[in-house]
Amino acid sequence: MRRLRPWIFCLIFFILANIWIERYFSVHGSELYSEQSLKMRATYRTELEIRKLLKMIADDPAPKVVIIGDSFLWGTKVYPSETASEALKKKLQEKYPDLHVWNIALPASHAADVYAMLKVIIPMKPEALIVNTNYYFFSVPEEMNHMTYKWLLPVLEDEPDYKQLLKGLHLNPIELTLKNKIQSWIPVYRHKEELNLKLLGQPLGQDYIMGKIAVAYTWVKNHLPFTLPEGKETEESYREFYDPHIIKDDQINVVFSKKIANLLDQSGIPTYLFSTPQNPNILGSLIENEIFDANMKMIDQIFANRSFMYENLHGKIDPKYQQDNIHLTKEGNLLLADLLYKRLELLLADQEGGTTP
Repeated sequence: MRRLRPWIFCLIFFILANIWIERYFSVHGSELYSEQSLKMRATYRTELEIRKLLKMIADDPAPKVVIIGDSFLWGTKVYPSETASEALKKKLQEKYPDLHVWNIALPASHAADVYAMLKVIIPMKPEALIVNTNYYFFSVPEEMNHMTYKWLLPVLEDEPDYKQLLKGLHLNPIELTLKNKIQSWIPVYRHKEELNLKLLGQPLGQDYIMGKIAVAYTWVKNHLPFTLPEGKETEESYREFYDPHIIKDDQINVVFSKKIANLLDQSGIPTYLFSTPQNPNILGSLIENEIFDANMKMIDQIFANRSFMYENLHGKIDPKYQQDNIHLTKEGNLLLADLLYKRLELLLADQEGGTTP
């Protein structure tokens, strides 16, 4: 019996801790995510935060433009106030003071994430949509293609080819079911991101650890008697993600891209969808070749001649406004906002014979 006491004590502690975690975070969990910051974009990209942002969009009675896509539209490497979406809000304010702009773009979103998010947003009947697609996710090796925000998977369950989609996304139904059961049964697992955020200031423990390592590295670097070479974005840095192969129809990103196009056609919502420009100064031979040109033409064919407006922006933004393979500088985001404003004006002018929202 004595041998069991420590285990009984641990079990009781685990149960009590989970009861407290469930009671606390079910009430206060969403308070960790500021509504003010969510009006610009999601910060931590946890399920609870994104669900809160989606509810804010759904509850907004004003006519709205919703931005859906990946890190390019989210605004990676610039502050929230410097994103294209924030600059777009300011430009729209004078002509369309009642029109709200919501940025629900999320870093690392593949076509599956974008499609699922569109299925959530379209029933909210926004005035217009801005969506991006990215060559980066067509070119990665197929085993690296996936769905980043897997909690959106239930949105896809009504798809007639759902089982094939799971297979293409390398998702095991049994593993998903088991994970969902554990999440529903064990509060410490269900609220792990909020618990980390409360204790560490980061939703992911590894981010906290990497942050500490970065601080230590900076301290060591500044105290060395010699200077370490600066890190630099190079073609080699991206080689594994730009696999030089001709895109095929059965690739999962192609499958979801066609679903995106069909869904937008069916929705009737004015939409501007664009292909993200790639940076030739960094990617070099990875994109300056015949395979890249052929693949870009295929991507264009998926979205061309649709009811929505499509544009391939590759080569249309000066690479000096890009910080890496795709992401824009502060000035680049201002240029993108100008372009988005002009395209939105066309969409809104065409809507209902030119009436404004």
